[in-house]
Amino acid sequence: MSPDLHKFAHITDCHLGSWRSSRLRELNLKAFERAVETCVAEKVDFILITGDFFDVNVPDLAPVKKAVEVMKRARESGVEIYLIYGSHDFSPNTVSMIDILHSAGLFLKPLEGEMVDGKLKLKFIVDRKTGAKITGVSGRVRELDVPSYELLDVAMLEESPASRYSSCTRP
Repeated sequence: MSPDLHKFAHITDCHLGSWRSSRLRELNLKAFERAVETCVAEKVDFILITGDFFDVNVPDLAPVKKAVEVMKRARESGVEIYLIYGSHDFSPNTVSMIDILHSAGLFLKPLEGEMVDGKLKLKFIVDRKTGAKITGVSGRVRELDVPSYELLDVAMLEESPASRYSSCTRP
């Protein structure tokens, strides 16, 4: 592979812990584990998980334990993980499991943007290995995230060179 080429994996809508059937819950976790193991075997530079990682913001702890084990092995193999809230992960009133796992250093999550002159300006983190700019708009239930997209400063996204942003530090 050319030194200028990078590989990343995009995983979304895992909904870990969502199935009533214990067999389906187990298969769901195994699929996540296999996906991450494949990422490690393929030597991806990073994994981007974009929302609905768990099915609820404070899930049953059995799938959380397994997910932690899987992500920890990936991190120990040198694969960075970035995670953006989905509507099932976000909680306006309590701390989400995503917040807890982020504070444990299992992955990095982009910071929320800020309103400037009536526009939502997203904040970026830059992957240390590849220089890729990573950002996102957190999903919200009942389409509460729609205004974020309507107010998004698209021009800022298109004009911003990666060098303007500093690397993210672990929590």
